[in-house]
Amino acid sequence: GADICALDQELAEEHQEHFAQEDHSNAPLMKIFSSTLPRAMNTVSPIGIPFSPYPQLNPMDKGSLSELSLEQIRSMPEHREPFDRDPFRYRFPGGESFVDVVHRLEPVLIEIEQQTAPVLVVGHTSSMKALYSYFSGMQLHDCHNQDFPQHTVIELVPVMGGSWIELRWALNEDGTALTKVEGPKPLTQRS
Repeated sequence: GADICALDQELAEEHQEHFAQEDHSNAPLMKIFSSTLPRAMNTVSPIGIPFSPYPQLNPMDKGSLSELSLEQIRSMPEHREPFDRDPFRYRFPGGESFVDVVHRLEPVLIEIEQQTAPVLVVGHTSSMKALYSYFSGMQLHDCHNQDFPQHTVIELVPVMGGSWIELRWALNEDGTALTKVEGPKPLTQRS
């Protein structure tokens, strides 16, 4: 909706201001990955760095139920039981499952891991849950359980040994600034 796009635009402008204030003369250029949805591309455009749109970062396709929220879908008995039995493998009618989302993210994940410069990923809840689960060391089949905040930047800083330090930055309610809300906290090392 318009409000989400407005908040995304404010978040992007705040990042542009923050990025412009830092000295990047010796830093490698940031690589930006964005979903192909307009609200994601509108979020990264004001940063002023070329970015690559990736359809793999688009939200999970809920098929014929795409107009409904997950809560609405789970209120329907014909979908609640199979979804509750195995939320990771449950495929929405004419759509995708979290398994499908994880598989379609594999090429993007490989490209992210090959980067030597900082990476910014702008995606949607389902794809971000899967990526975050991978980087945080959580079992991928539990990615649907992630409580993933909107309008938040999750910064993962690599540390020796293959693990990460996590910081979270949220857009203020008035949309004027980012505020650190959590971290730094160490994440589990991937095996």
